[in-house]
Amino acid sequence: MMNVFAPCTRVTSGLTIRAIAISALLAISTASAGYADSTQTQAEFVTDTGAGARINLSGKLRMLSQRIPASACYLQAGISTDDTGAMLVSAQEEFALITDALQNGNPDLGVFGAEPRRKTLLGIERLRGLWNPVSTGADQVAAGNGSQQIVQQIATDSAPLLELARKLVTVISTEYSNPGDLLVRDTLAIDIAGRQRMLAQRISKNVCLFSVGLGSDAVLAELESAATTFYASLRHCDPECPNPGSNCHPPRKLKPGLMVLLQIGEWQSH
Repeated sequence: MMNVFAPCTRVTSGLTIRAIAISALLAISTASAGYADSTQTQAEFVTDTGAGARINLSGKLRMLSQRIPASACYLQAGISTDDTGAMLVSAQEEFALITDALQNGNPDLGVFGAEPRRKTLLGIERLRGLWNPVSTGADQVAAGNGSQQIVQQIATDSAPLLELARKLVTVISTEYSNPGDLLVRDTLAIDIAGRQRMLAQRISKNVCLFSVGLGSDAVLAELESAATTFYASLRHCDPECPNPGSNCHPPRKLKPGLMVLLQIGEWQSH
């Protein structure tokens, strides 16, 4: 079987790559976001005082850390500029809104009261520190003052931001997962759904980096890892699967998005 993720030595026409990029952005990201939201809804059958919202929102920061560089990349490349421009601005605003809610509370988002735990507060402050350079670069792209170098820097800076966002999810999940707030199984369901949203954006980001000539072995490895984990995770949280963990097929609405990844094989040298 051909390894569609084998290291590539050339790229096909820009039109073909852009078509793949747009397909990946729309088919994978939109479908997985809806799927993740439905999984979260299934986990909200318990009465909670904001624990579920805190875990879900912290998980969403992972996704936004990847959506921002993906949207910046597409916007700088001139791909679907109205949509990607709005998505970039919205993602930045949402990231700031969520971090503030996790720290100070926000009843409109279902987060009641300020965060009391010092360890969690320190994590939020560290996250803001890593967020600042990403936000600065994204602002430049959104204002029409971007460049490939800025997009590359945003993508580079988003890696430690994602890593810290992952750690923050663990900290918050541990803090709020208890019988008085949220059951462990519900915490896991919300976490997996959030991870899927993040992986979809990570896939989209790396497809775009290739489409604008910023691909590398590291980008390809990250793309392969994200796509593999995304697909494998479906077998653990697919509501259509009678035995989670078994070899189930992904939900039908996700298949077009997953199949488009196979077109990455066109990037290979023959």
